[in-house]
Amino acid sequence: MTASINVANTRVATDVVVKDKEARLNERIDGVLRENERSEKLVFVLMTILFSAGLALVVAGYALREPLMLGGGTVAEIGLVFPINKIIAIRTTRIELQTFPSMLSLVDDPSKKEKVVIEFINKQYHMRGKT
Repeated sequence: MTASINVANTRVATDVVVKDKEARLNERIDGVLRENERSEKLVFVLMTILFSAGLALVVAGYALREPLMLGGGTVAEIGLVFPINKIIAIRTTRIELQTFPSMLSLVDDPSKKEKVVIEFINKQYHMRGKT
């Protein structure tokens, strides 16, 4: 009887520890997302301004039959793609790096932690090569 009570108490204690780790992880993720909300809004505003300027150049170039304005507007529109992709990749990496320690704390087995760290590093390395 005592052994079964001890096992039950151990399970309850383990569940409390896991739920505490999950709560801390969720708090950290929410904090990171709040921090990045401002940069998301800034990127969106800049994208909107640059897109509007490029579109205005394309429309004005077409209306005035001015190929230089048309070309400039088109280049401005195409030029938006590369910086925006870099900003998004940097933001994604930052979120992953900020939340990784909390997620790693959920892994109890040291050999599994090592494997998770190696996989994370490999993922980051391969993502940098693609962006």
